[in-house]
Amino acid sequence: KPIKRKFIVSGLFKSGYYDFDLSWIFVSLETAGNFFWKGKDYPVRYGIKLHNRFKDAESIARIKNIIRGKNIKPVSWREYNRSFFDALLMEKIMMMLLLSLIFVVVGFNIYHSLRRMVYEKIEDLAILKAIGAAPLKLQYIFILEGSLIGFFGILGGVGLGLLISVNINEIFSVIESAINSIIGIVQGLLLIFAGNGYIENFSVFSPMYFYLTKVPVEIKLNEVIAIAFFAVAACSVAAYFASLKISRIKPAEILRYR
Repeated sequence: KPIKRKFIVSGLFKSGYYDFDLSWIFVSLETAGNFFWKGKDYPVRYGIKLHNRFKDAESIARIKNIIRGKNIKPVSWREYNRSFFDALLMEKIMMMLLLSLIFVVVGFNIYHSLRRMVYEKIEDLAILKAIGAAPLKLQYIFILEGSLIGFFGILGGVGLGLLISVNINEIFSVIESAINSIIGIVQGLLLIFAGNGYIENFSVFSPMYFYLTKVPVEIKLNEVIAIAFFAVAACSVAAYFASLKISRIKPAEILRYR
């Protein structure tokens, strides 16, 4: 049977982490001991805050040497929140898989586009080969074209993505203002014709459904550069495979019937 006890709320806190704010309360150690263990000996947990949180393994090793032989078990923040970090890792892996699929789709599109272009220009390519043009140099033309398509596509995509990312909260504010203006007009019309025109204002991040009031933005330059590099590389590889047909063109057979 649940035990009920009244406490006086002396203050509120907000950590920014939903699970903590939803389910944690803080009371004195003496009050907690009397409530849960009825004055008996009770387990105690100490939280140690590090200057550098990434040196937790080193700190755990030092603590183990200090408390050797005692019934005390040190646990790092990584182990304590293992399920949470595992979920974040799985989410990141799925995002990388999704991004890889996008690269594959883009690569196939460029591959088929350049293959079609090779077929359309096959007579010109045959003439160039007939007058002594090296197949590898002809391939370079298509590889360069595919790389430039990828480069300018990434340049525009990264620029637009960074612009939206930096101003995402302002964009949401404009959307909210536009929708709320429409809601205000509808409210006025309903009030005139129906006598009751209350409609709740629209909010992208409503406190009723979300714990955020704005989108936290952190741009990692190394990840942006890596994604841009792999995107251009995917386009270049697709262009290379599309240009392989050039090496198999036989000018005599192509020009005989044209």
